[in-house]
Order: sequence, then structure tokens, then C-alpha cells
Amino acid sequence: MEFARTAQRYGLDVYFTEFLYISEWQQITNLAPYVKAYVGGTVRYGASGEVAMPAPLERRFWLGLLLAARFYAELSLECPNVKGFLFDEETYAPEFMWRNNSSLDDQTFPAVLEEMRKAGSLTTDVTALSIPPEQRWSWLESRGLIKAYLEAQEGLVYERIARPFRTEVDKINPRFQLGFYPCAPNWFYHAWARGDGPTALG
Repeated sequence: MEFARTAQRYGLDVYFTEFLYISEWQQITNLAPYVKAYVGGTVRYGASGEVAMPAPLERRFWLGLLLAARFYAELSLECPNVKGFLFDEETYAPEFMWRNNSSLDDQTFPAVLEEMRKAGSLTTDVTALSIPPEQRWSWLESRGLIKAYLEAQEGLVYERIARPFRTEVDKINPRFQLGFYPCAPNWFYHAWARGDGPTALG
């Protein structure tokens, strides 16, 4: 609070950042097992397979960050120079989830395939979990479904995570900005940047 007020006296805008410390991550892990992302696709620096970062639809993790966003949004009502909140997670950065990468975990993959069926882009009657994670990308690729999968995945992140998050922040301050660092041109950041209020991507 004092920091924000001091910045205000000098005419400075403030953007707070937040990331998970090891202790916070351990608390999340201790509460219950969380769904980990499974990276598939073109990999630049990171390896394919299961990684420690949470899956893109893991609500317990992503919406857990809402507590920090609400706090800063409320602070912005008292200190108008507090403009936004930046997720400094480096979770879906280029080295992990590059433009043609995706998460093929047991939570995301079935949900996305169901959305593809609803949209008519998937007509094969297949049980998602019958396809081993290490074969899911090649299964999609061999059927020309990569683009449809990425689009459906983006839509789900928007509907289930990004829009509810933005809606809750808007109840406090609809002009409060949300952002990510780093930002890469892929389905994950596109989902967070879609409408419903100002979103800054760094």
C-alpha cells in the first residue's frame, strides 16, 4: 500500500507481478495431486512428455492465482495508479509450449476431443484415454487434426479458466489489467487475450 501511494505521489503507474514460490507450490502439491501437463509437438528447448507445470485446464492452480489478482484489483480502487497484475509464471513460455506444442495430458486431451466432436471436426468414435499420451500428437497429426485440436484447446482455456478469472476481477475493477510474462504467440496466450476486458501481455 505504502509503495503504491509513494509511486502515486511521483506520478508513476504500478504493475504488480506474482509467481509461485517453492513453499506455495509445495502447499498446492500437498493438498492433492494436480494434473501435470504432457508436452507433445515441435519442441525447441524443453523435452516432450510429462512436465511439472500444471495442465492448462487445472482449475485448482490457475484460479488459485485469483486471490492475488483480487487483492491488487482492490488496491487499485484506493490507488488508481495501480494499473494491473502480471503473471510471472514462465509456465507456457516458448521453451515449453512453443507455437506448435500442446498439452496432451489425461485432463486436457479428452476434454478437447469432446469439443472437437461438438464442432464436427472429429468424427472418429475413439475413447481419448485409450490412446497413450506419447502417441496422441502423432495420432492427431496423422489425421490432420492438429489445427482443430489447438483451436479447441484455446477455446476451453478461455471458457473454463481465462473468462471466469477475468469476470471475477471485473467485479472489483473492470479496467484492471491482467498480463503474462513471457508471452508467446500460441493457443494458451491467445485464450487469455480474448476480449472481456483489458489484458496486457508482456
